[in-house]
Amino acid sequence: LAKAGDIDGARRTIADALSIARSIAETEARARALGALAGSQATAGKLTAAAGETYGEALDTGRGIGNVLRRTAFYRDIAIEQAKAGLLEAATKTFKRAFDISQGFIGADSIRDAILSDLAEAQANAGDIAAALNTSRRILGKRNTKALLMVTIAAAQAKAGDIGGALATARGIGRFGLRALALSRVATTQAEAGHLAAAKKTVPAPSMANAAASGPTP
Repeated sequence: LAKAGDIDGARRTIADALSIARSIAETEARARALGALAGSQATAGKLTAAAGETYGEALDTGRGIGNVLRRTAFYRDIAIEQAKAGLLEAATKTFKRAFDISQGFIGADSIRDAILSDLAEAQANAGDIAAALNTSRRILGKRNTKALLMVTIAAAQAKAGDIGGALATARGIGRFGLRALALSRVATTQAEAGHLAAAKKTVPAPSMANAAASGPTP
């Protein structure tokens, strides 16, 4: 409705939806419904006052989720959606909530690494490569988690025009197949920008290209 110019109608629809969401008895379902509505209130990567208020209500409601794993997952999911909407500052704060909640229970290390990887990916996709690299350094667990993240960061650097940084990131990946995948993504960005000669230099040798096509190595 807002896109069609009916601002008042859109506001009424959101108000009705909020009323329905608030009436949901189950805590997690209510929190997730409010989070989804907050996302619809944000516009063009900007946290509107209405969206901020609804996100606040959703996050406060999420505190009542009794299972700590589900509560952590809820905050992580909301943070990912905020990041996708371009709300990096809000997403960073929500990721921190998820991270803090994850402390102290069995399996926390892998969950924290996953949260940090999500945060770093959001930072990279938003163009904040320095923050993404800093976040990546906090990942201490499985090598594959960090290696996959570095593929994303290298691709983001290339899209931002930092080919030198992208190549350095890609070549620093220890896993053979993932290094090839990262280099192929950098080369794709170069080719799309019309730099075909440079792309050919970046593209891995045939054996590495095959590894990239087959996906991550175990």
